[in-house]
Parts: sequence; structure tokens; C-alpha cells
Amino acid sequence: MNPALFSCTLLASPVSASSDLPPGIEPVPVRAGVEVLSANRFIFRGVPLSEGPVLQPTAWLGIANADLIVWTNATLGPIDGLALNEVDLTLTMEQSWEDFVFLPSLVVYLDPRQGGGLITAELTGELGWGLGPLAIFSNHAIDFWGARAGWWSETGVQGGAGFGPGFFLEGGLGLSLANTGFNEFYMGLDRGGPQHTGAGALLGWEHGSGFAVTLLGRADVPLRDDLRSATGELPVLAWGGLSLAYRFESSLQRDPSTAQPQPREIARALHASAIPR
Repeated sequence: MNPALFSCTLLASPVSASSDLPPGIEPVPVRAGVEVLSANRFIFRGVPLSEGPVLQPTAWLGIANADLIVWTNATLGPIDGLALNEVDLTLTMEQSWEDFVFLPSLVVYLDPRQGGGLITAELTGELGWGLGPLAIFSNHAIDFWGARAGWWSETGVQGGAGFGPGFFLEGGLGLSLANTGFNEFYMGLDRGGPQHTGAGALLGWEHGSGFAVTLLGRADVPLRDDLRSATGELPVLAWGGLSLAYRFESSLQRDPSTAQPQPREIARALHASAIPR
């Protein structure tokens, strides 16, 4: 249950490398990376899932417009104890049309404490529309296993800019909604509707070799009294953390006439974010 800040569809676009390829040769992007996020706690879609600090390692591999992501969460105690309590497998396939991006995903949530037992599974879709330095996003998730017919969404705006030698800053605002199925599964509530207003930001530094260091955090304000009562929380749910990541991007040259790929490094690109894209 990756605690993404907002959307990854537009602020993490891959580096284009088609300009220096011979005519008739198509680049096929290949990327891989690892990331370790250390956070003071784990909050997923406004639902607190830990009281104390967590460590969240991630690894991913992608080719063309598809990515396979393995995300994990480990509690560090002493409040929650030391345990690897979640492993998420995500398969994504990005589609883009000029300033519009659509990122559908299949996400499977596993509990390694139960022999890798299935917690739940969902289909998600991220929609993005770029408007200069800003992007309007709308993220949706439909659960088809644990919280069957559980639905959650968040819509808002985000933006980012680079400055100085490799530094970048991003931020966003969003409003989330959920139905009764989602709230019943995660918090035991029999009511859906508006959930939270959220604000998140990250400040990072990237090196040309593919290494990045990022400070990030998010705060959510519950919009209803029953949400606050269900979690026993203060009026604001907040978390913050430090991310260390290494991201590598290259390509395969593909000649449509022969369909024989040839390895060729074209770029090393990274984009430190809560979602590894």
C-alpha cells in the first residue's frame, strides 16, 4: 500500500532519446531501480497503519511502457514491533497522448506473516493532464478481493520545478472520496463520501549517475467526525520521511524491419518520488 504523495503520471516522464537514433530505429526504453524510504509512520489513503516508524524498500523493472514494482513495508518498533508485514506487487502500463497520461495498474497486497497470504487486490487508474508546470490528476482504485467493490479516489493539482545543481521541488493538493465498501474494510465504517483534503511536498537532489536523496511528507485533514473517531487521531494525519534511490534508464534499439533488439545506453534518468516511475 504505497503511500504515494499524489500522482506519478506527469511529473516523472521518461527521458526521450529518439532524436539521436538513425532513421527507422525505434528506441525501446528499459529501466530499473531501487528505493528505500524511512518514514516516521505508515498512513495509507488517510488510514493509519502504524503507530511508529517504518522502512519501505522498493524495487522495479520496466520495459517500453510497462513496469513491475515490488514494494514492501517493515515496522521498526518498539510500538509496532519488528516485522515485515506487507508486500505489494504492482503491474502498470502507461499510455500517453501529448499532455494526457493514463496509468492503469493491477495491485496485489500480500501479508508475509501469513505465508504470503492475499490481503486484497485492486485495479487502479491514474489520469493526468499537464498544464505547463502544473498537472491536474485524478487517481482511482477499485477493490475486487478483500474490500469487494470498495472504491477510493483522489483528485487535485500538483506541480514541480528544478533548480540549482540537480535540486527539485514538488508539491500538490488533493481531495479524496471513498464509498462504504472501502471504509468498512479499512475502518469499520458504514458510510462513504468525502474523506480528506491532503497536501504533500518533496524536496530532493539528483545526481547524473542515477542516485537521488529526497525529503518528503504529507498531511491529511479528515472531513468527517466519524473518520477521526474511527482512527482515534488528531485533526491532522501527517507523515514524513527520507528516501534514498538509484534509478537507471537505457534503451534497446529496435529496427522494425528486422525486429532484432540491440542494447544501447541512451540516458540515465531518475525522478525521486513516492511512486517509482
